[in-house]
Amino acid sequence: MAVFGCFGSSGPGRTGLTAQDAEVQRREAMAAEALDRAMQLFHNGEYLDQDAALSYLDEAVELDPTLVTARYRRALILLGRDNLAGAETDIRAVLELRPDHIQARFTLGYLEYRHGDYVAAVRDLSTVLSQDDTVAEAFSLRGLAYAKTGRHEDAIHDFDRAIALSPAHFEAYFNRGLSRVAMGDDDGAMHDLTQALSLDSQSMPVLMARAAASMRL
Repeated sequence: MAVFGCFGSSGPGRTGLTAQDAEVQRREAMAAEALDRAMQLFHNGEYLDQDAALSYLDEAVELDPTLVTARYRRALILLGRDNLAGAETDIRAVLELRPDHIQARFTLGYLEYRHGDYVAAVRDLSTVLSQDDTVAEAFSLRGLAYAKTGRHEDAIHDFDRAIALSPAHFEAYFNRGLSRVAMGDDDGAMHDLTQALSLDSQSMPVLMARAAASMRL
């Protein structure tokens, strides 16, 4: 007769956790708890106490460096504080773990744009749009990156797509107007800059660009 129970569990087929496995599970559970505490502070698009949230996220990442949500959330806080290097470190770690993380890929494109690496920004934003071509901000930002490299026709195409997806997209109208100025299309530029002005009548850059186009006309 076979005997099962605690005696049988000590044989070659043992499935019990090693001490190392148990420690990993303990740290993962503590990391998840720290992340949960951080997320409890998140309401209506912002943290009630950003410093406390960042402290919890630091704890979560230290306990479990593979916790994607904690790294991504921490990156956004660091980005909001203009800590671009810290944000990029976390974003790249997220993408190492989850190459298909579309929000992280968009954030990387934004960081590359901020660094002036426009070719890399176009590449990563194109990856975002290959996964989801309904992201108006990705079209708008890629359009800016194209414009920075002198590819104004491509930029205008992207601004067109951004406006089609988000008809009140101030930046897309403004930047499409600037690209049209660069291409010598002052009539088109006036139309776009007037639309941008209707969305933000106090924007000094729009007022100045529109005045310059008006004088040329």
